[in-house]
Amino acid sequence: MFAGIEDDTIGDFGLSGHGAAGFELDRTDKRLGTPRHAVVVAASENHPPETPWVLAAGGISTHLSTTTGQPPAEMIRADMAFFETANGKGRRVLHRVNYLCGSLPSNGYDNNISRLLANVLDRFLDPRPFERPA
Repeated sequence: MFAGIEDDTIGDFGLSGHGAAGFELDRTDKRLGTPRHAVVVAASENHPPETPWVLAAGGISTHLSTTTGQPPAEMIRADMAFFETANGKGRRVLHRVNYLCGSLPSNGYDNNISRLLANVLDRFLDPRPFERPA
């Protein structure tokens, strides 16, 4: 996934919402259905405290007010995760709109988010099955 990416931080740029993780933040949570063998390969952090983050259904955090109260800080993150499925396929879970529309086109598509996506697509197009852990 990270071949050719030497940056310590990825996606800290973009056209909207504080970079690749912005207005909606998907996070892993095994209590909400994240597979036990899912691996978090990257996570967002340090989201602006002035944004009134709230938790929405399915563990998605959003800047839109859907509930009352501020969730715990450790829940205000976007996780990039990967897991293998039973049929030898893989699934990569990524951030939402800001990732694709906000960060991908930055710097003429020459950036670490574009490289990451290209690496993932290349591997998913490879016919070799993913090995699922026991």
